[in-house]
Amino acid sequence: MVILIYGGDLFNSFRRVKELLADYQSKGWDIFRFDVLDKSEMFDINELKNVLETQCLFNNKKVVLIKNLLTLLNQHIGKDNLNIHNKVNEDIDVENLSAKNNKHKQLFQEIFDLIKHNDSKDVLIILWDNIMVLKKQYLKDVKYKEEVFPVLKGKPLLKWATIEATKLGIIADKEVLEVLTMAWDGDTWAIYNELEKLSLLKTKITLKNFLDFSVLPNNPINFELSNAIADKNRAKSLQALYKELDAYTKPEILVGSIASQIRRLLIVKTLETTPNLSFKSLNWNPFALQKTRQLAQKFSLEGLKREYRVLFRYDVQIKKGKIDPVLALELFINDITR
Repeated sequence: MVILIYGGDLFNSFRRVKELLADYQSKGWDIFRFDVLDKSEMFDINELKNVLETQCLFNNKKVVLIKNLLTLLNQHIGKDNLNIHNKVNEDIDVENLSAKNNKHKQLFQEIFDLIKHNDSKDVLIILWDNIMVLKKQYLKDVKYKEEVFPVLKGKPLLKWATIEATKLGIIADKEVLEVLTMAWDGDTWAIYNELEKLSLLKTKITLKNFLDFSVLPNNPINFELSNAIADKNRAKSLQALYKELDAYTKPEILVGSIASQIRRLLIVKTLETTPNLSFKSLNWNPFALQKTRQLAQKFSLEGLKREYRVLFRYDVQIKKGKIDPVLALELFINDITR
């Protein structure tokens, strides 16, 4: 039997693999692990062949976990398939693999031949990858079960976090999970780690004590800087900036965070002036949408466009190494709070 486990949600795919291995190990099955991208282990196809072809002592059943095989395949496709990551569930024509990758092509073919011809009920093969494009020509003759873990965003992510919080016995205000999922958008691993910390509090968690307890990346509800900028208050804007820097937020991340917030404000302002468009189409975190709409009232559409152009200019200079990131943020604030 073959199981494909894949997708961009690394935490949940990892947890699923861990559950399967623990379940089969508890039943007495032998576990063998291979990672084709782990240079420290020096993956050896002959060792994999031996595991798949050799009978275990005392007729034990076995689970063979092969990690990153299809990720490696994606790294060695030809130029004709450079956009394969955007073509979900399409087959790759192996003949388009570049000649310089013939060695890899042969390796892939050998491995998949082993998988295809290994139909023993006493052998479970788990292919585990972190990519979304897995239905390839190599698997066309392989019978397999598929478990997909796509990156969670917006409402699906909030629903998942709510379920996990309940399992951990967390009692919290609704806004706590909304802010948490907005801060770590798509990163279920980081969100779960934060939830485990919150479960230690053993009390109902309000938004205030959550923010006091947790250190979030680019605090998503810290609109102090944005409000100060909207009010053209240079002193408060700089104070909010230094507060973020004192919290060890990298200036480059702050630039990206401000740019992202301006883009959101531009979207909101555009939707507000376009009758045929609806906010429902955004699929944003409800808390983020509410706060962004409130903040957008302080800005004009033209003002936001100007701020975005100014920030973009400084961002280019930062990336070219022509200006210190902190200085760029200070100058940006000086420019737009005149």
